[in-house]
Amino acid sequence: PDGDLYVDKYLYDRRSPLFNEQLYVRFLKAQGGSRAGFLLEQISKNREGSSATDFLYFTKDNVRCSLSDNYNKSEFILLVFYDKSCENCQRTLEALRESTGIKASVDADRLKVIAVDISVEDKEEWLGAEPELPLWCESAMLGESEFFDEAKYFFEEMPALYLLEGNGTVILKQAFLPDVIGTLSF
Repeated sequence: PDGDLYVDKYLYDRRSPLFNEQLYVRFLKAQGGSRAGFLLEQISKNREGSSATDFLYFTKDNVRCSLSDNYNKSEFILLVFYDKSCENCQRTLEALRESTGIKASVDADRLKVIAVDISVEDKEEWLGAEPELPLWCESAMLGESEFFDEAKYFFEEMPALYLLEGNGTVILKQAFLPDVIGTLSF
């Protein structure tokens, strides 16, 4: 129904001043039906306050890692899921490159940044390509087809930024870079 689109727009669009994931979840539960059930399942993944779902990835050094390998090595972990053909992703990556606060936190071992290019189809081509990201940012590609097959993360739009505590607890989900910077309060 058309009314659902308004609720989606106002309660579950991060750009909306009325954004409220908890209220949107309550609306979906009350609404019922297959659409609401699907959205509830997707939204419940990696919610703020929950543990981030672990996944495998490869680094530019062709090392296979998991998200959980990074737990308790820094105060925070910033996951940046992006598609290299996405203009908004490129703008966000440029802002990330230019953020002196982010770089300072990485240099102080307070923050680990893992940027995952979800558009990679050819691992060998990706490994041979010039890095698009600063050296202080771990460039990664997904290391398992199950990531999408099992829909481990729900991407409403790209890029998708997740700020985690060092132990893997989600602090911010699908955040904008200024929100991440504000939360870290450099």
